[in-house]
Amino acid sequence: MCPEADDNSIKLTWDDLIVDHVTEAEAGDWLADWTWLGLGRLAPIFLSRFGNWFFQCPDGSMNMLDVCKAVVEPVAPDFARFQTLVNTQTWQEDYLYSALVLRYRRRGIVARRRDAIGFAPHPAFAQSLDACQVMVLSMRVWQSICGQTMRQTHIAR
Repeated sequence: MCPEADDNSIKLTWDDLIVDHVTEAEAGDWLADWTWLGLGRLAPIFLSRFGNWFFQCPDGSMNMLDVCKAVVEPVAPDFARFQTLVNTQTWQEDYLYSALVLRYRRRGIVARRRDAIGFAPHPAFAQSLDACQVMVLSMRVWQSICGQTMRQTHIAR
């Protein structure tokens, strides 16, 4: 893919930032390597292009599973607040890494459909993302790499 002639003409869409409409079968398959984390019952809303899960818990709160740190953190107290936040530029920069997506897009790295933007080595083993090779790969493969990698790093602690 050729770089865009005018970087200012690049307009990111939701398809550039997230993977949504995750089916129950996909969620079960993609989360298979995360069972060790004890996530419990959750309702996936979408994933970032980097594989982070955004989901609703049984109490209605909204959380994110960061696949590069293996941590779950709250992002909103309820779905209504989540919907408000997700539509702000600041939230998209903080949680969907929109500036990073744009940077990679300028380099011709574009994930679509059920693909993720992943890294080699996994960011848990690098001092910065700049030390990693960026690549597009299937979300299932990236979830498996992240889940297995983070499980091993947690066991080693």
